[in-house]
Amino acid sequence: MLFAAALLRAQTLNVENFNNPGAIGAVIPGSTWVNNVTRNPENIVVGGGATDVNGWRGTNQSLNATGMNFLTMFARRDTGNEAPFLVVSFYDSGLRSHQISVSTSLFGFGTITAVQVPIGAWPSGFKPAEISEWDIGGGTPPPGTSAFRMTLDHLVLSPTATLTAPTITVQPADRVAGIGTGTTLTVAATGTPTLRYQWKRGSPAAPISGATNATLELANLALADADTYQVDVTNDVGTTPSRVASVTVLDARPTHALATTSAAGYAPGKTITITNTITFAGPTAPTQLGWLAMLPTGWSFASDAGTAPQTKPAVNTTGLLEWTWTTIPTTTSPVTFTYTLNVPADATGAQSITGQVRITQSGATGLILAKNDPLIVPAAILPHTADTNGDFKLNLNELLRVIELYNVRSGTTRTGAYAVDATNPEDGFAVAPTRPSGTTVTLTRYHAADTNRDARISLVELTRVIELYNYRVGTTRTGDYRVQSGTEDGFAPGPSS
Repeated sequence: MLFAAALLRAQTLNVENFNNPGAIGAVIPGSTWVNNVTRNPENIVVGGGATDVNGWRGTNQSLNATGMNFLTMFARRDTGNEAPFLVVSFYDSGLRSHQISVSTSLFGFGTITAVQVPIGAWPSGFKPAEISEWDIGGGTPPPGTSAFRMTLDHLVLSPTATLTAPTITVQPADRVAGIGTGTTLTVAATGTPTLRYQWKRGSPAAPISGATNATLELANLALADADTYQVDVTNDVGTTPSRVASVTVLDARPTHALATTSAAGYAPGKTITITNTITFAGPTAPTQLGWLAMLPTGWSFASDAGTAPQTKPAVNTTGLLEWTWTTIPTTTSPVTFTYTLNVPADATGAQSITGQVRITQSGATGLILAKNDPLIVPAAILPHTADTNGDFKLNLNELLRVIELYNVRSGTTRTGAYAVDATNPEDGFAVAPTRPSGTTVTLTRYHAADTNRDARISLVELTRVIELYNYRVGTTRTGDYRVQSGTEDGFAPGPSS
């Protein structure tokens, strides 16, 4: 239990936790508590026909109570209790006894209450370092005449009084959030258990129904939810109010999408552009804005354009990109800008980008996810490398270009070697006659005909291109081909539909 850990840190001595399993004591045979005790995971409930006798005992103990001056009992009164006292008796190795009695009226009805009382002077000859046994119950004369209906939760000895009102260690912070989003207020506190929480709203502060946890979740916020919030932390000793936290709700709506020029998706080794918009309205405008974008692995920042920020990412930054506007005139809504990314040559499949706007207002900051969340960037459907005009047909000139690459020689040996040449507008490749036969190289991208990725066009690979080129409709050669997964080169003869 949390309170046990806190009390142990205060150099206290645990007498009984009543846990099931793990209790130190047990029902005393022959007492009225037999068959009238319900054992729960963290307490016992005494009811049924139990009367005010000492009905629970810990035997074969070895407790050293030297220096202990207070006994703390965690218990509650239950319906039907008539016992006027709760009594704990300690016995030393010489069977001398010391009895501590408290009024049951000090315990909450239906609520576990911590009651702390002085141990008082030990009887003459009593050895507090050699406590061998203890028991608990009603135990007051005449015993067995009153109904005992109580829940017992914990017994602790301590050198000093440990019961204190809660101390708040983490105050709820001010929050800024966007309309339709959510935020969380949190408090942390220490103190004698059990801590209880009640969140309040407004001025004067009114309790929020059901808000009785250390955190307050605010979801689907509207402008009307902007207000002050605080929490009262209470235990059996007293109540400590938290600071008043301010929740600001802004009508801010960030969006991001593929730019028109990139609507078809990305091409490996190329660039792609994202358009971003931050629209804000309402009575309160943000004092600062930020935009954060989490990129796919290997993608990097190339450039941006639009509403100029005060800070932005460095070229070739990967991972998390960040822009900030430290001054936002109210006339600038919406803030719109674009950024362009470098796509790695080995990128495959759909990729995702997560965007967030960071809003600062009156010193408080909040994050709002951009829609779409996340932004899905598909891989563009690209034509065959040989299809230099991108019409998904291979004509004779395009076939001859592949034959040109196939016919590359080093000396008199045909190697079919080629290299990447981004300046070549025809297909982005160049012949590589100086590369000797058998030499292995790695390229940033490969010709679609080069199915084994060895930077060479072989006869078999050339034949495959000829197969696509020779597609016919009836007797007419059209050279139609289509993208199709599972083939040797990702294409198949014939039109797409």
